[in-house]
This record gives sequence, structure tokens and C-alpha cells, in this order.
Amino acid sequence: MSGYEVEHGLPTHASTNPTSTRPDMSSFFASLAHSTTSPTASNPHAQPLPRDISASYRLLADTYNHLLTGGDRDPSDDVLEPLIEQLMAISMNPPQEVKGVPDEFVAELDRIPKKVLLREKAAGGKPNPKDSSRDALCPICQNEFLEDEHPLVVVLPCKGKHRFDLECVTPWLKLNRTCPLDREVLWKEKPMAEIPKDEEEEDYDDQIA
Repeated sequence: MSGYEVEHGLPTHASTNPTSTRPDMSSFFASLAHSTTSPTASNPHAQPLPRDISASYRLLADTYNHLLTGGDRDPSDDVLEPLIEQLMAISMNPPQEVKGVPDEFVAELDRIPKKVLLREKAAGGKPNPKDSSRDALCPICQNEFLEDEHPLVVVLPCKGKHRFDLECVTPWLKLNRTCPLDREVLWKEKPMAEIPKDEEEEDYDDQIA
């Protein structure tokens, strides 16, 4: 069951777009669950295994490669080629933890309403030729957004305001904190606030008292 179907309350046994080339990410998310293991009350020292982290990057690379070679796309001029190379490089030397964005970041991405997509299509697809954010298709799956009856399109907070199908860009964002097109960093962890020494001493005194 995909997030797209859940959000729209659609049946899971039938696709709203039978000809869609949007990839099936079920195996990827199953692998991601293993590679983001966090401590629990029963196992406070739980840590993801390097092989699980590596598998997540490799699975996404394999999925992108299937998209790249399974259709009429030109591999020499495609956004997926450098993404695959980066994912495979990381899978060969995986980090200690997955460096993606949190679920809250994905949930709060700005969405493009269907009426806006329809208005842009009526105006020729790209009312402003210099605005790369007006693309009418997803750079990853290369499906037109309006091929879906209920398009779920998000815009990333990068300078290019690039648009993607939510289903397509979420796996990349769960492993990487950058825009797939311009590699601009989209999210940074907030540094932990340091406790002033005076406050630490006061807390210590309170505990003694």
C-alpha cells in the first residue's frame, strides 16, 4: 500500500493510471525500516547495520536504473544517471546512519493543486519559460502530473522550486537532504543547545539539596 493510495483513500488493488511508469517502492521502504533502526526501551543500544543502510541506497539505485533503461529515456541526458552514481557510491561505503530528511519535512512540503496544473496546461505548460518550477512532468518517472486523476505534486524549497510526484521524490529525500536536480541542501539538523555552566552547577546543587 503506497502513501499515495492511503492519502487519497484509493483502493490498493487497482492503479489509477495503468500505463504509469512510477516505480514500486515497497521493497525500498521495507529496507529503509531496517536501516533506520532506533533505540527502544527493550533495546536501548539498537543501531542500524551497515549492510542494511547499504541495501537501502542500492535498492533505490536499482529502481532508478530500471526506470532509466526500461523506457524511451535518453541515459546520456537524464537526471537519474548522476543520482544512480551517487547512490551506488554511498552504498559501497555506507554512513553510520541514514542522512535523509525527517518525515515532518516531507509532510510539510508545499503542494501544487490540480487546478493550478490545469491552468498552467491551458496556458501552454510553462507560462514563464525561465521558470523551471513550471514543468508539467515529474523529472524522476517522467509522467505528466495530470496523467493521474488525483495528482499529488510537491515543490521543493530549493532555488529552482523543482516539482516532483510525492511518491517519486520521497525515497530520495529519505536518503538525501538535497534536491535531486540542483543538489541544494534542503534541510539541516539544528545543533543541540549548550547548557551554560552556571545552569549546570545550579542543577547539580539542587540535586544535592
